[in-house]
Amino acid sequence: MDELTSLMQTFASATVDTLRRFGYMPPLAIFITPEGRYIPSVMFWRNDTEKDATFARARHIARTTAAAVVYVLDTWLMRHPSLEVPPSESAERGEAIVVLAFTPTTARALIIPFTRDHRGRPTPLQPQWVESPEIESRLDPWPQRTPPS
Repeated sequence: MDELTSLMQTFASATVDTLRRFGYMPPLAIFITPEGRYIPSVMFWRNDTEKDATFARARHIARTTAAAVVYVLDTWLMRHPSLEVPPSESAERGEAIVVLAFTPTTARALIIPFTRDHRGRPTPLQPQWVESPEIESRLDPWPQRTPPS
């Protein structure tokens, strides 16, 4: 297992623990400098404009510093997406922890769907790994990356 994969699994596990204890996990961006230092950043926004600006700043920091960026988010999932109903309002929605990692040469995602028990605590389901080039995300600082040769 490479270091990035191990790191993603660690962040996912910590996120599950945080959700169990507090019921909420703030979005994070963790920058990994070329020297191997971790710089975590808790992300906050009040609306879609601030959310877009927050992710634009994260992409800019990653590109200008050549730092890898790992996003740790909880999100809604839909089996049958609809343009009429946002996932947050759909009766068919599910929840997941998503750990997205982007480097100049790699894009990787760990998606952990979960259900909640009768007290609202998450119960993780089978994790899924997704590797580039299948990942297309507006969070990616390097959407036109060239895979290593």
